[in-house]
Amino acid sequence: SAASGVEADFQGSTLTGTYFNEGAFGESEQIGRQVQWWGTARGRIGYAFGNILPYVTGGFAYGHESTYASFNFGGGDAGSESFGGTHGGWTAGAGVEYAVTHNVTVKVEYLYTDLGTFNIGSEDFIGGPGVSIGTRTQFSTVRAGLNYKFDWMAPAGAVVAKY
Repeated sequence: SAASGVEADFQGSTLTGTYFNEGAFGESEQIGRQVQWWGTARGRIGYAFGNILPYVTGGFAYGHESTYASFNFGGGDAGSESFGGTHGGWTAGAGVEYAVTHNVTVKVEYLYTDLGTFNIGSEDFIGGPGVSIGTRTQFSTVRAGLNYKFDWMAPAGAVVAKY
C-alpha cells in the first residue's frame, strides 16, 4: 500500500572542509568551511510491502555555517577572519523502514544536502581589495534510526469481553 508523510530533524555537526594554498618563501593561506548544525523538513512517499517500506524523501534543508580564512605572509604579517550565518537549501534521498511492531520501526536512510553558495566580498576578506571567497556546502549523510509512532489519532481498539 502507498504511504506518505512528513519528517523533520535537527543535529549538531562537526563537518569541515579545508583548502590549503602554499605560497613561495614560507607564505601560506588556509581557507575552509564548517557546518555547526543543520536540519531538514521533508516530505516522503513510499510503497509498503508488508512490514517493509522503501521510500524517497526531499525538501528544505537549513544550517549554520561559517567560512574561515587565515594567512601568514612572514615577518609578523599574519591574521585570520571568520564569517558565518544560517543558510537554507535543499535535500533529497531515499531509505527503507521496517515495522518491528505496530508502533516501533527501524530505518536506514541516505540524504544528499546542498546548503548553497556563500560569498565573501573583497571588502570583508583579510586579503584586501580584489580578493573574494565563494564556498558551496554540499554533503551526504547515511544514518540509521529507531522510531516510535504515537497513535494519538488512531481509533480506539475494540473492547472484547470474555466469559
